[in-house]
Amino acid sequence: MGVRGVGGAPSLARGVGRGAASAAGGSPRAGLPLPASRLIHVGQVSHRRVRGRARDALTAVGQMIFDQGMVALEPGTPGEVHTPLDFAPLPGSLSRDLFGETLIAAHLDQLAAAQLGDGGWVFNWQAWSQAAEREWRGVVTVDALHLLRANGR
Repeated sequence: MGVRGVGGAPSLARGVGRGAASAAGGSPRAGLPLPASRLIHVGQVSHRRVRGRARDALTAVGQMIFDQGMVALEPGTPGEVHTPLDFAPLPGSLSRDLFGETLIAAHLDQLAAAQLGDGGWVFNWQAWSQAAEREWRGVVTVDALHLLRANGR
């Protein structure tokens, strides 16, 4: 099953990771405790010189996200939740080991299935205005297309 671009056109999204949310003003991860919010970035480190330290940090705080219920393991969990894809979006990221490829694949399937008829995705937090909703839908849509492409979908 291929992923459509916005409006049904082929996707041209590339190079805009899940960090685009921060650039758009605010972050859906703002509610995470500091160690967990840092874990999102630690798990994505790929530079060799810091990868060892990142692995140590991941080991130190990784279990916390499970112990404190900070991640929804069931694909399609309703509400304002974080999924394994928030913590381990890209193949080869250190944090993929926390979840395993079967769970990641299930969440990727859910993400692809959540694409709406207009080609976009919706977000799982409250929209404070119609303008904010339109802006965040764009950010979430580009992020979803990038995430799916990066994972070979």
